[in-house]
Amino acid sequence: MAKASWLTLEPASGNGNGSISNKGTVHTGRVQRETTVTVTAMGASFPATYRVTQKAKAEFASFDDGIEMSAPKGGGQVTINGKSNSLALTFAWVGDNKGVDLPAIYSAGGKSTSNSEDIEGDPGATEEYAFVTQLTFPANETTEEVDRVLKVTAKGGPDHD
Repeated sequence: MAKASWLTLEPASGNGNGSISNKGTVHTGRVQRETTVTVTAMGASFPATYRVTQKAKAEFASFDDGIEMSAPKGGGQVTINGKSNSLALTFAWVGDNKGVDLPAIYSAGGKSTSNSEDIEGDPGATEEYAFVTQLTFPANETTEEVDRVLKVTAKGGPDHD
């Protein structure tokens, strides 16, 4: 039977009349996917076909280490890891950045990508991808905790901070 590799048919072969069950692998892309199944049978004058459509996952962005992280008191780099299926991500500070600039470039699906720009090849259309950015924090010279809120916006989806 002809079909996309993400779809499994049960049974894959058989005799006589029967039913075919469709099962798709988990789809993490934000664009629905479709395939045409072609069933052939000995003695049939032409194959039978039908379409299978698998819904997309809603556009999202999430952090691997949760929504709260900390920087060393003496300052230094903090790596932010996450997953998304968005066409583009925008990193921005909510309120005062307190001396921490956002890098102009982050990694998305293994590709260097400019903040807010479309990711080359749009990997999120077909599956989720990993993203990584690094922030460099100054030393905290006070005895008080310094709070900063980083907001990540998926191009067509929800904000996360």
